[in-house]
Amino acid sequence: MLSQVVFRKSTPKTLASADAVLSILPHVKEPGFDEDNEEQEEGLQCIAVPVFDRFGHVIAGLSISFPGMRCGADTKAHYVALLKEAGRAISAQLRHLDNHRAPHRALCRVCPVMRAP
Repeated sequence: MLSQVVFRKSTPKTLASADAVLSILPHVKEPGFDEDNEEQEEGLQCIAVPVFDRFGHVIAGLSISFPGMRCGADTKAHYVALLKEAGRAISAQLRHLDNHRAPHRALCRVCPVMRAP
C-alpha cells in the first residue's frame, strides 16, 4: 500500500519514506495510540487512537491536534486517556466488544486498547 505514496517533507520531522513509517508501527500497537510531533507542521502536535469494527479491524482513527507549547506531559496523558475512552466507546457502538469476550479480550493481540485491565 505504501509503495504508491509520494512522501513530501513538511517539516524536518516528517516521516519521508515507507520504511520510516513502517519502523514506527511496532511502537504504536502496544500503547494503543500514536502521536505526530511536529511532523506535519512545526509547533503542532497530534494524538490519535484507532476505532475498531466488530471483527477487530481498524476502520477509522480519532485524533486531536494542539499547539505543542500548550501541552505538558500531564495534559498529554489526559488527552490520551480521553481519546482512548472515546475510541473504545465508538468501537463498542460498532459491536467490537461483542467479538471480544472475557478470555479472548485479555489475550487479544489485535487491539491492545481493548484489553481488560
